[in-house]
Amino acid sequence: MDSRFGPLKRASALALSAGAFALALWAPGVASAAPGAFDTSFGADGSATLTSGTELDAVGVQPDGSVVAAGDNGSSIVVARFSPSGVLESTFSPSAGVAKGLVVQPDGKIVIAGYDSNTALVERLSADGRSLDGGFAGGGIFRALPGGRANAVALGPGGTIVAAGRLVGSDQFQRIAVIRLHADGSPDNGLAPGGVAGVDLGQDSVAKGVAVQGDGRIVLAGSIGPGTHEVINAFVARVTATGGLDPSFNNGGVLLKYPQDGGAAVSFNAVALDPAGGILVAGANVAARNTEAIVTRLTCGGTPDPGFGGGFELQPSSNIPLGDLLGANGVVPGPGSRLVAAGEYQSSGSPYGTLWGLEPNGSTDFSTQAPTNAANTAVTVDSAGNFVVSGNVTFAGLPPTGYVARYLGYGAPASGSAACGGGSIPSGPAPQAPGVLTGAASAVTATTAKLSGSVNPNGQATTYHFDYGTTGLYGSHTTGAPAGAGSGSLGVAATISHLKPSRLYHYRLVASSSAGTTYGADRTFRTAAIPSLSKAHQSHTSWAETASATHHTVGTVFSFKLNETSTVLFSFTQQVSGRKVHGRCVAPTTHNRHSPSCRRTVTVATLSFTGHAGTNTLAFAGGLSHNRKLKPGHYTLVITATSGAARSKPLSLSFTIVG
Repeated sequence: MDSRFGPLKRASALALSAGAFALALWAPGVASAAPGAFDTSFGADGSATLTSGTELDAVGVQPDGSVVAAGDNGSSIVVARFSPSGVLESTFSPSAGVAKGLVVQPDGKIVIAGYDSNTALVERLSADGRSLDGGFAGGGIFRALPGGRANAVALGPGGTIVAAGRLVGSDQFQRIAVIRLHADGSPDNGLAPGGVAGVDLGQDSVAKGVAVQGDGRIVLAGSIGPGTHEVINAFVARVTATGGLDPSFNNGGVLLKYPQDGGAAVSFNAVALDPAGGILVAGANVAARNTEAIVTRLTCGGTPDPGFGGGFELQPSSNIPLGDLLGANGVVPGPGSRLVAAGEYQSSGSPYGTLWGLEPNGSTDFSTQAPTNAANTAVTVDSAGNFVVSGNVTFAGLPPTGYVARYLGYGAPASGSAACGGGSIPSGPAPQAPGVLTGAASAVTATTAKLSGSVNPNGQATTYHFDYGTTGLYGSHTTGAPAGAGSGSLGVAATISHLKPSRLYHYRLVASSSAGTTYGADRTFRTAAIPSLSKAHQSHTSWAETASATHHTVGTVFSFKLNETSTVLFSFTQQVSGRKVHGRCVAPTTHNRHSPSCRRTVTVATLSFTGHAGTNTLAFAGGLSHNRKLKPGHYTLVITATSGAARSKPLSLSFTIVG
């Protein structure tokens, strides 16, 4: 292996059968919690997957730690949201097309860039990833550039959104396209008319990565060619806030990189800004003997940093000659001017998702290679400094499977006050939104339920409510309530009513603060059915409690049908004499002995037991609890069933016990 690669520290590779990949994508790296090892607390041993046939090409982390990723299923854009622990919470297809870039706003909303068969697309989704943001671009989708594509997206000053990709030039060769939108999705004409600027760096020039400086200048990375030539070159360029090339960047606005080691193609696929200073770029190079991941650190003036591997660092991305541009697809800064790139490595034809970690001087810190038959497509950093990637696993003869994975970082994200252009990098870690955990439903009846969960305000004044309804769109919510401004988990609950019996209900806990809104996982419960009684019957209407010479029938058998398991109550009633007082028949007393006589119904005994769905029978010969018995006489049996707070309509049977 090329000596420039250095030792494969903490490397991990796993060979899997086609039938096993969905359950065991990742191999635990090593026992130590070293940077570059898999975070086994996330998903299944560090990763979480979608269903087969879905590819993921972009990834982001929301303020609450939830991971969002975007790609396509072959016909439509797919946006997936995973909990901070790697549990898939939702998938949503906002439109036809392909998503190639993603960035998360400080409020948690998700911005994606991509294209369909007609135009480039920039779309914004709600923070829960379940719907388009109707307040963005008049419906959630901005379309531009017939035949164009948006490959990357970033946030700019003032809430602006910048996407980069390609347009079709007048000569039918592609040229670089830059789109800048206001926060509401309307075109920013300050960049160019219609919010779209073309940058002509030659035939078949395309932007694949974008970053925005604090002063609004836009850094692009991509490739040029082949056009009418046979060589593909890489470029990094910077345009001003008004759309023209920045002459202060590398003395003309563009840095070109030609193929290395006898190759014919090189491309920069990603760019990022380091808050400690400098511009990070990563891509791929086709060499004569193998392919290579190419990474570099540039000064804010656009020249290679001589302290970083002599300016450019090459990491082998295959050990055999390949014609494809195989290497790094994403790059992020690490603390202390480190650099981390994500991409693909091929060993004798078997691809591995790979994460490279480089020290400030360009030397290799770690290289993690796993899973097999896979490629990491993008990388980002969470608030704890861990590295989160998207990628795809592909086995021969099977459709691809998108995944997200989390690698351990250096304990903190990159920091500093020397970012190019000044100010803060908009896409960096935002203040932490509330933490939310949707709990179990309890005390569920036919019409009510108690919902529970926990909220961590993370130091911000926070309110919470529960969304609920009979579908995943909910439609109803509880009244908002305060959760305080503490920094620990607080148990919360709310009781909902006026529900429909025997229905499946969805619910989730939602908490909001000035740092953003967090949506808990969707959970479900089913309301109880209202008990229903039918077909009440008795085998005998007149019987004795014991056999005698004159009465041979002893006891009876009561039967009835129930629609569900319920508590059944037998109430034995009799008609007795009474006195009518103020229109009511009451028990006779010395005070009402001169009032008119009447007949009233009294309950003389009860029996309670559990009835089951279907036909129930009870043999009865007058015996009650505690050695009590009904006395001879005429009775009416009233049967009722209850489940929770729901009660059935009563049924009755009349019978006589003879002496």
